Amino acid sequence: MPPFNPNIIPATIKALTTFVQTLDKHRFGAIMLIVVMTFAGALMAVPYLPTLLA
Repeated sequence: MPPFNPNIIPATIKALTTFVQTLDKHRFGAIMLIVVMTFAGALMAVPYLPTLLA
């Protein structure tokens, strides 16, 4: 496994910032970002549902 490259963190933040700014220019893009983030959060919570409901 190659050593961790600390330069990837600022590059990732910059790329995500550019992505969000591009989506924010269009109303549909901003709405889709919210929908995708909500859906992803719900999918990540699914494995924990049996524990929470027990």
